[in-house]
Amino acid sequence: MKRRVNYEDNTFIVNARIRLLQDIFLLEADSTLFFNKTLDELDFINNTLDVLLKDFVENDKLIERSERFRDLLETEWRFASVLNFLINGQGSLADDFYPRLVPKLQSLLGDCVRRRNMIEEQKAEGEKNQVDGRLVSSLELSELLKEQ
Repeated sequence: MKRRVNYEDNTFIVNARIRLLQDIFLLEADSTLFFNKTLDELDFINNTLDVLLKDFVENDKLIERSERFRDLLETEWRFASVLNFLINGQGSLADDFYPRLVPKLQSLLGDCVRRRNMIEEQKAEGEKNQVDGRLVSSLELSELLKEQ
């Protein structure tokens, strides 16, 4: 039996975690306490976004698919914003991230760009198919009306 996945809730949780990171970077926290956990969180978010996108792409029967892609795209932009914030040396943990971890952050940012491109492709393809999928041929319409 297939499991039911609530994509909207999953995307919301990832967004909440990203917003939490944004807030953390504005605080003057002791970086020795939070640096490793923050790095793990960035990796977790990146991996989760990979999994969500893979699931979205594979699930072509998803209800409100275009809305879920839009939510995921917004999440990608938010994540990219956090990564750019760190790459630019801003925030309380910036000294620890900059410059030695900038290549890692840029790699994560590259993943965001790759996923955003895939989302845009899927959205465009879905919009094209949505128009075609809603059309009912005259033969299909007559068959449907006969059964009533």
